[in-house]
Amino acid sequence: FTGGTEEIIIESLRDIPLPIFLLGNSKRNSFAAGCEALPKLRSMGKKTKLISREDPGGKQAREIKEFVKVRKTTQKLRRMRLGLIGNKSPWLVSGSEDFQLIEKKIGPQIIQLDMTSLLDEIEKVPAPEARKLSQEILLYASEAVEPEKDDIIKASRIYLGLKNLIEKNNLDAVTVGCFEIIPPLNNTGCIALSKLIDEGIIAGCEGDLDATLTMIIMNLLSGRPAWIANTVSADTSNDVLTFAHCTISTEMLDGDPILRSHFESGKGVAIQGKLKEGKKVTIARLGSSDLNEMLISTGIIEKSDLGREDMCRTQVKIKLDGTAEKFMEKSLGNHVSILKRDISSKLREFSKALGINATYIG
Repeated sequence: FTGGTEEIIIESLRDIPLPIFLLGNSKRNSFAAGCEALPKLRSMGKKTKLISREDPGGKQAREIKEFVKVRKTTQKLRRMRLGLIGNKSPWLVSGSEDFQLIEKKIGPQIIQLDMTSLLDEIEKVPAPEARKLSQEILLYASEAVEPEKDDIIKASRIYLGLKNLIEKNNLDAVTVGCFEIIPPLNNTGCIALSKLIDEGIIAGCEGDLDATLTMIIMNLLSGRPAWIANTVSADTSNDVLTFAHCTISTEMLDGDPILRSHFESGKGVAIQGKLKEGKKVTIARLGSSDLNEMLISTGIIEKSDLGREDMCRTQVKIKLDGTAEKFMEKSLGNHVSILKRDISSKLREFSKALGINATYIG
């Protein structure tokens, strides 16, 4: 297009429901026409981006790829079925419970299943199948500290039962009220959730929908697994945050996992693993009562596998690019999602696309 074609641009794109790129150049007022048409298209509700052909360093090309990735992510979210198995843990007082809001704002349909449906599936798992899987788990672990062989077999049954439930209900991701599993089974879902994430099925803990949605978003934007973790402590003098949890994708670990008991209950099978020090990470959390906020930060893994027995088994210290004080001031809840890559710009673009207020600490 050239100068003077602004009305033609508007009319030709009026009925286009897809994201729009306007590609202009410095000749014949082309880019200038794009600058004029851009705000009008946005006022019409069009997702529009103006780019220039004169793009030293390929920055615009990267922005186009990011723009497309974000739009594909929003479309995939609209097609997803997220299973809530059991209930959100009662101590999670900040998370969303409005399924209609989640579907309208973020996209996934929430499918709530009673915990008895999972327990029934676990009961149906053939014993030889569970024993075979337990042997495979022992092979990829460097050692088992507290768990006995029978504990690992029971943990394998939980995974196999959960996988069957997911397949029967056509779920794309799950979050499990995992503490509800402990009394009837004397075991935990930590291994089950880890294995599901390894297989590309995002699985969150404690029925936490907000944190699990964050994991899903980060996974779709990056193609990599994310870790749901507790925020354990903040060293505001050195801008270091400590995170820990008893489950993590083994793909994220630097070396083989160690099989431990679940920290809070002392039962079942959990994962103690090390994350590679010096790696760049993104920390994020979707939240607020109307799901209208996202906290985003970046940092470097300063230390991992801390050896502490007073917190969940996989442990990491992250030196933030921003301040720990501001991160805690803007906190949206205990659970965060951590990914081994800097996708902060993609998360901000995603937030903009969905009308979410993104706070970046960096």
